[in-house]
Amino acid sequence: MTVRLERIDHTGDAGLRAIGPDPAAVFRALAEGMARFQVEAGEIRPRVRREIAAAAADPAELLVAWLAEILATGAVHGEVYGEAAVRELDLGPADRPPAAGRCRVRGEVRGEPLDPARHVPGPEIKAVTYHLAELRREGNRWIGQVLFDL
Repeated sequence: MTVRLERIDHTGDAGLRAIGPDPAAVFRALAEGMARFQVEAGEIRPRVRREIAAAAADPAELLVAWLAEILATGAVHGEVYGEAAVRELDLGPADRPPAAGRCRVRGEVRGEPLDPARHVPGPEIKAVTYHLAELRREGNRWIGQVLFDL
């Protein structure tokens, strides 16, 4: 099963929904899709690599934390990341209530400095929001979605 990525339009915001075979594929697709919001046109070359790690109380919060960490890392370094890899993903036990740091993700992103001569910028993403954020299993597929504050 390949990952399907859909754009979500919401009043004053925009977001993404990914449908894939496993949670790691959803995390990866949403990270790479976020780059397409930041750069509407132009190739994003994998010239730099950054380690990304996040922890949260539940899977939806973890998805938001992962993307927020990628967004913050890009802002600090003036970079945009077109490729993502998830190396470790722990969504915690489903039969236990949410607890701080219960869910964890580690991975990396690859990209390059944002170059206005080559990259056509999209709307600025100010933040990844918790509003309507979700990560859930539905049959044999996983669905994740987030909204971006633009």
